[in-house]
Amino acid sequence: MKVIFKISMPKEVFQLLYKGIFSRTNYGVKIVPTKPGIISIKCFSLRRPCVFFDEFEDCSDFTKKLRKGKGTAKLIVNSSNPGTMVSKEKDETLNFDFHYG
Repeated sequence: MKVIFKISMPKEVFQLLYKGIFSRTNYGVKIVPTKPGIISIKCFSLRRPCVFFDEFEDCSDFTKKLRKGKGTAKLIVNSSNPGTMVSKEKDETLNFDFHYG
């Protein structure tokens, strides 16, 4: 299952998060400037999105309960299923594209 969502994020806020979280180390992350004003961040380790999301709320294990009787799904981030975050400066949005299983 793939989960895609978009949040509004002013470019100044993204730049602060980018500097504070992604510039410390590039372990498990590949940053790809695709076009001017668009930055794509691929995460190959669950640790990186955990650090990012913990800035907003407690997302310790990224487990989501499914409908009644359907069980649970957990975020999958690895080399074959990278999570992707795309910052679009013009729209001031941050798009997330992750796999659950």
